[in-house]
Amino acid sequence: MPGVFISALLFCLAASAVNADCTPTRALQPVRLERIVDGDTVQLRGGERVRLIGLNAPELGRNGKASEPLAAQAKQALTELLPRDRDIYLEAGAEARDRHGRRLAHLFLRRNGGSVEAEQLRRGLGFHVVVPPNNAHTNCLALAERDARRLRIGVWNTPYFSPRDSRSLDRGDAGFRRVRLQVETVTGSRDGWWLEGGQLAVRLSKQALPADAEHCAPTCWRGHSLTLRGWVVDRSSDRTVRERGYPPLLLRIDHPAMIESAAASVSAPTR
Repeated sequence: MPGVFISALLFCLAASAVNADCTPTRALQPVRLERIVDGDTVQLRGGERVRLIGLNAPELGRNGKASEPLAAQAKQALTELLPRDRDIYLEAGAEARDRHGRRLAHLFLRRNGGSVEAEQLRRGLGFHVVVPPNNAHTNCLALAERDARRLRIGVWNTPYFSPRDSRSLDRGDAGFRRVRLQVETVTGSRDGWWLEGGQLAVRLSKQALPADAEHCAPTCWRGHSLTLRGWVVDRSSDRTVRERGYPPLLLRIDHPAMIESAAASVSAPTR
């Protein structure tokens, strides 16, 4: 019986890897791994760090701050997935570096596929994120996340990662978050809109509006709830923000994938 169980488990894992895969769209660079930094960052031989595109894993604790749930598991899963003794393959992002100087890239196990980000998402060990112009694998990574969400595994079965109400946010919520914005005001600008609710202001670019949004969006979202994901920034120390009474927290949305529910929130959820 143990042998039957193990065989079935290996079959399921193999099927998972196939279903979650993405196909490289640009030339790949063979590299060798030195170590795993965390669930979405690796260090190559020679010392260069690579931040995986499209994946945001739970944060490991640093500088006295506790680790988020599943952070250690995400790092361990990446450690077990990536070989140290043979080549793995990088696909460079359209934007090559982040603000910390880390290289931005997709990581593959083989020259023709084996998406590392997709496998982490499928296991529920992170969230799908899109920061333009690095959006080459948006569709397949969204599908990988959808599988984990449907099965309610990993981050999708952990209360800590549930959306936080914009009316109860505080400075301690700065960082990557899923939030539920109770839209109180919508203001248009030259290149997008400002949505405000509770302690949060959302800067929504024109490119972030979902293709299937209602013709009145986002003005018709006023009075409704949106579920968003992204990096919440604490701007409470900004003098202008304080003097003008703006919400102390800011979230920028530049791609529709970062909106979990929009027009759907006015009627019925889509997933």
